[in-house]
Amino acid sequence: MQRMALPRTPSPASRDARPRRRYHFGQGGLLYVFVTLLIALGAFNSQNNLLYWTFGFALALILVSGIISGTMLMGIRVEREWISSASAGETVRIRYRIRNTNRLFPAFALTIVEEGFDQNPKRPSLLARVLGRKSAAPPRPSIFLPPVAFVGHVGAGETVHSEARVLARHRGAATFTAFVVSTSFPFGLMRKSIRVPHHAATVITPLPVPVDLELGGGGRRTGHSGSSARRSGRGEEFFALREYVSGDSQRDVAWRASAKRGSLLVRQFAAPAPHRMWIVLHLRTRPGSDADDEQAIRVAAGLARLAESRGVEYALAVPLHRLLVHPRRGDGHFARLMTDLGLLDLGPDDGRGARCAFPPQATGAGSSCVVVYSGAIEAGFAPRSSQITALVARAAQGAAVPVVLATSPVEEGVPRAA
Repeated sequence: MQRMALPRTPSPASRDARPRRRYHFGQGGLLYVFVTLLIALGAFNSQNNLLYWTFGFALALILVSGIISGTMLMGIRVEREWISSASAGETVRIRYRIRNTNRLFPAFALTIVEEGFDQNPKRPSLLARVLGRKSAAPPRPSIFLPPVAFVGHVGAGETVHSEARVLARHRGAATFTAFVVSTSFPFGLMRKSIRVPHHAATVITPLPVPVDLELGGGGRRTGHSGSSARRSGRGEEFFALREYVSGDSQRDVAWRASAKRGSLLVRQFAAPAPHRMWIVLHLRTRPGSDADDEQAIRVAAGLARLAESRGVEYALAVPLHRLLVHPRRGDGHFARLMTDLGLLDLGPDDGRGARCAFPPQATGAGSSCVVVYSGAIEAGFAPRSSQITALVARAAQGAAVPVVLATSPVEEGVPRAA
C-alpha cells in the first residue's frame, strides 16, 4: 500500500532552542527609511535645527520599532500543543501555548503562521506554457490555507493560549514543519519574526457520504459453502458438551448424557456469529477518473460509518494497493479505517486499476460484500455471487457536495441496473 509518511515528533530539547530574530521591511517601512534619509540629507546640508529634530525623531521611531520590540519578541516561547482531527470540508483547530519569559516587557500583537502550506498550487513555468507543455496531472492545492493565530497581549511572565482555525480542502496527510511568530508593534514600520521548528502531522480523513443501504445480519448466517458460522457463547442453538464446572447453572446440565458418561456434563450454546460486510474499492479504472475515485473513497467512508452505527463488523479492501483491513467494529477500528482511507495515495490517473483482481477474502462465509465502483460498473471485476452489491460513485459537475449513487445486485457476473 502506498501511504504518505508521517514525520516523527522531535524531542523537547530541540523545540526549546533559542530562536533567531529576523527583520522584514515592507513597502511602508522602506518608504519611511527613504524619507528619513532625505530628511537627514537636508539637515546636514542646511544645518537647520528643525530638520535635525525631525531626523532625530524619525530615527528614534526606527530604533523603538526595531530594537525594543525585537527584544520583546526574543522573550516569547511558543509551543504547538495539539492539532484536532477533522474530515475534508471541516475545520481544523490548532492550539498554541504562548509564554512570555521577559520580566519587564509585555508582548503585543503577535501573529503565528504555519509554514509549508501554499495558498494556491504552483503553476507551470513560463517556458512550459509558451511551449504548450502540460503536466501529467494538474497540481493539487495544499490541504488547507496557512493557519494563522493572533495574540493581542501577553504580559510579563504570563502564559496565554490561542487557536488557529482553517478549513480542510481535501483528504490526506497534513505535515507541519515549523511556524513563524511575528509582530509589527508598535508603529508597523518593520516586521520582526522568529522561526520555531516543530514537526507534527495529522491526517485529514474523507468526508463520509450518507449511504442508505440495507445491511443483512443478525442471527444464524450461512456463507457460500452452506456451513454455519458459529462460535461458543450464550445463544439458543446447541454447540457442544463440556465438563461441569462449579458455578454452572443446573438448567444447563445434560442429565441423560451425564447418566451415560457417569459425570456431570453441561450443554454449551452457540452464539450467533455477527454479520460481516466487506467494502471493496475499485479505483483508477480508467484515465481521468480522479474525481470519481475521490467520491468512491467518500462512499466507502459512508459505508463504514453506516456499518458502525448498526453494529455490523466491516472490513476494507483496496485492490489497487493490496490493502486489507480485516472485519471488526468499534471506535478504534473505525478510526484506523478512516486513517487508511485518508492516507491512500492513488498515484497517476492512468487507469492501471482496471488490471486489479477482486480480493477472494471478500466473499467468505457469513459475509456480504459491497463493491464501490468509480464512475461505472465493471462487469468482469466481481465474481459470481448474490452476496455482492454494487455502488457506483460519480462526481457530479458543479456540485459542492457531489453525490450520485446507483445500486444493483451482481448475479452471475452481470450487474443489473437499478
